[in-house]
Amino acid sequence: MNFELTHADVSTIAKEFALGSVSSWAHLVSCENDHYILHCPSGSYVARVALRQDGSFAGAIESEVAWMRALSRFGLAPQPFKTERFADYLPLKGHLITVTEAILGRSLLIPSIEEWERYGALLAAFHAAGDKILVQKSPTWIGRARRRFDAEFLLANPLRQIEAALFLPADVTRSYVFAADRIARVGKHAVQDCARFAHFDPHLGNVLATDDDWFLIDFEESGFGSRCLDLGTARLHAICENQLETGWEAFCYGYGAGGVETEAIIGCLLKTFHLAGKIPARLDLPHINRDPVGIMRRYLDVMQAELALLQRRGA
Repeated sequence: MNFELTHADVSTIAKEFALGSVSSWAHLVSCENDHYILHCPSGSYVARVALRQDGSFAGAIESEVAWMRALSRFGLAPQPFKTERFADYLPLKGHLITVTEAILGRSLLIPSIEEWERYGALLAAFHAAGDKILVQKSPTWIGRARRRFDAEFLLANPLRQIEAALFLPADVTRSYVFAADRIARVGKHAVQDCARFAHFDPHLGNVLATDDDWFLIDFEESGFGSRCLDLGTARLHAICENQLETGWEAFCYGYGAGGVETEAIIGCLLKTFHLAGKIPARLDLPHINRDPVGIMRRYLDVMQAELALLQRRGA
């Protein structure tokens, strides 16, 4: 855990966000941010402690919250709250705190076939809502100030990190250089498409389900790019869970748009390469530090299989 709230901190958050008294609270999860759940007579809430502290991050939070607020009106994301000063975040002990409603649902890490289908329908609804929101909002809406998923972000920068990684054997580095070139060619159109909103990390760990509704969470990495990136994230999840023959087919049926297979494969390639580029900078995490070369080789295996599939499809 990188940050720990005290009782006084929780009281401050509750007061500033007008939540009322806090009956109990607990730590939920730590990764790039820390999350806590606060139980109040008025309801349950999630407080996120943003652990990054660079000067540009406040603006990124405001644009992220703007999207969550807009999507919550479609029933697709938790509703975020403003402080009594009408701010989207609260500065506290050098960190920025945001608060959303808590979705008291279940995770979907081992989904059924029916749940894979509904997962596809959820992403289709999310993409349709994103298009509607962009039409409704003004050109100066702060939600437009999100990152662009272009060739620099998806390929060039990750490749620089990989080439600078001293722990990688030379053959692995060469394989990544070769893969980057092939992915750049097959994904040329995708890295030029930066006009539509994408979640960029809509794996099933970022989906919460209640009896009636499904929600996407964790919009920190969201931005503008090809929808194939979201489809590719779902496909990568299916690959990792050995659900490509069953779950993936159900997902495509639920998503509804025909001909998504090739786009999803390209998105899977781009997302996997981007993830690989993050490994050299995350050796502080125990699960990565144990075998970073093995992780990088597994990513290569996924990309090589997807490239071979594209070739067989004539793409």
